[in-house]
Amino acid sequence: MKIELFDEHDTEILRNLEYEPDSKPGFDDYRSCLIWDDEYSMKLSSHGHELIYDLWVARDHIHQNIPFSDRVLGGEYYEKLWNDAIDKGVEWNGFKRLELSDEDKEYLDASLKRASNTDAL
Repeated sequence: MKIELFDEHDTEILRNLEYEPDSKPGFDDYRSCLIWDDEYSMKLSSHGHELIYDLWVARDHIHQNIPFSDRVLGGEYYEKLWNDAIDKGVEWNGFKRLELSDEDKEYLDASLKRASNTDAL
């Protein structure tokens, strides 16, 4: 499986995003994962946006300590994307947030619980 990573335009945008270590995450209800505002830009191409969305999903496996192989659909893709992006030296602020603070972990847990409760409705 070959994954096309970020083009030069998107690579430059990611490289120039200012990392804000004290920022607080939001929760993406659609993807059920944490996101930070300094991890993306509206200036990314549509392909760049899709890659960021998929990297958020991949990183969520790390945040929740869930092996990629446990994913029913797409686990191989997310694992390959994650590893390829790291191996190719993609400069993405999201790689700086692999370990969550206690506060961010509590927020993730509460958000996942809330999302699972709304799914049951």
